[in-house]
Amino acid sequence: MSVVDSLPTRPLSDATVSRLNRSEPVTLAVAVDTDAGGSDDDPTDETSDDTDDTRGLLVATDEWVRGLAFDDGWRVVHAVDYRAGDDGEGRYEALRECETAVRETL
Repeated sequence: MSVVDSLPTRPLSDATVSRLNRSEPVTLAVAVDTDAGGSDDDPTDETSDDTDDTRGLLVATDEWVRGLAFDDGWRVVHAVDYRAGDDGEGRYEALRECETAVRETL
């Protein structure tokens, strides 16, 4: 089962992202902040961050990073594989690439 197939068919709560972060074989799951500058003070502002719904997500294992976006369902918008045992630079760059792709998608 792929990571995307295991996700609920809705944006994720902070608690769900936290549970995913502790699951096997995921080594990192983190929400991508896609706030476009909305104000928390205006309840009619649809870009307001008044919910904890995550629509952008980075998921990593020891060998790959995936950037996922939610829009009528979860989909992989960018994928990067890197060598296990890398000095960390490969994973860092993969996370940056995927984060950029998720932000551009949302």
